[in-house]
Amino acid sequence: MRAVLLNPPVSYYTGINLRLNPTLALPYISAMLKSKGHRVAIVDMEALEMNLSSVQGILDRFSTFPDAIGITALSASARGAEETIKELRRCGYKNRIIVGGVYASLYPEKVLGWEGVNTVVTGECEGNVVSIFEEEVDGIIEGVPVSSLADLPLPDFSTHIPSFDHYHGNPPFLLHPEAIAMWSRGCPHRCIYCGNKVFGHQRTRFRPPPSIQKEVEMHTRGGIKSLFVYDDELAGIRTPKGWIEELSERLSSSSMVWKCQGRCSAKHVTYETMKRFYSMGCRAVMWGVETFSQNTLNNIKKDATVEDIWATLRASKEAGIFNWVFTMIGNYGETEEDVILTLKGLEKAYKEGLIDYRQTTVATALPDTELERLQKSEGWYQEPPEKGPLMYQTYHSTPWLTANKIDYYLRMFNSVCPANIGVRKLITK
Repeated sequence: MRAVLLNPPVSYYTGINLRLNPTLALPYISAMLKSKGHRVAIVDMEALEMNLSSVQGILDRFSTFPDAIGITALSASARGAEETIKELRRCGYKNRIIVGGVYASLYPEKVLGWEGVNTVVTGECEGNVVSIFEEEVDGIIEGVPVSSLADLPLPDFSTHIPSFDHYHGNPPFLLHPEAIAMWSRGCPHRCIYCGNKVFGHQRTRFRPPPSIQKEVEMHTRGGIKSLFVYDDELAGIRTPKGWIEELSERLSSSSMVWKCQGRCSAKHVTYETMKRFYSMGCRAVMWGVETFSQNTLNNIKKDATVEDIWATLRASKEAGIFNWVFTMIGNYGETEEDVILTLKGLEKAYKEGLIDYRQTTVATALPDTELERLQKSEGWYQEPPEKGPLMYQTYHSTPWLTANKIDYYLRMFNSVCPANIGVRKLITK
């Protein structure tokens, strides 16, 4: 069987091109299919800045049409996926079209109703994705996870178009070219703004260190200089006994540098732990700070304290790690007094040299989140705009802050703690 996997375009209607890193879902599916002898190609239409007129060109690359086309879709790319499928059918493609991803998992019936869709897959599917492609079953199919992340093959980028060189990488920038990796899956926490339908609200599972080492070596041989370990959270969480120690031993001699996301925790972020992270190549952690107001942390169910934040930033910096902080404004229940606490916290942390990069987004009610349900039940929900940078634009007021106040404090945050404090090419090993 010949299959083509597509990441649909979005920039033709949002005006913003998303070319940070490739998706990981499609390379994993490609690896599973190839392990059974199937031929697979991956095309990232968004990274190539394609639009619907490019669909015919994709089909023309093949002497005969692929037996199946798989498409992944986030909520932000659902329109692009639907319109790409319509265009595939208009161009004469009559074989199977399979749709998966977060949006399909949220709204399987809706996606099955799109013109031209044969099969919708929900959730994780590496455990049964081969049979889904081989058996030609139409309708909604619940994906089956692999029993252990040890059963996952290395992600297959061998026929991925474009190459890693074409991507910008994700800030904070390390060395280029950058690849993307997954060392754990799942997040058991309950933040009300989280839109992770597939991996959210589940225990964290970890890949075995030997598998991670093989993937790092694969990318090193391929000329990759840095990795974005795009787990929900990797630093600041409880890990299996001996996992960090073994990983540190296996990666300490590697030239690869990498960054990851982290949870603020005085218990799990210690100087000793972060020193181990540093020894195995970690040079930056993107910490989910969100706010320096305990009231707001409680309202968004962050399961963290302001003391956790300060302990984390100090231990990480002491270990030589660059601190990126995520902050949000317009949170549920967040008053002007709460925002001022965050403003003062950012100013203090910046003056102490604890922040190397800051990213502030506007709290956005993503589909099927508790935040969306709260806004709708209280009567102040407003659909996020399709055009423009999602989560970076103020699009409505909250019961506690006007849109003008949100914009004002966005500017104030930048005045006391610049968003980019000069981190570009971070120090290599």
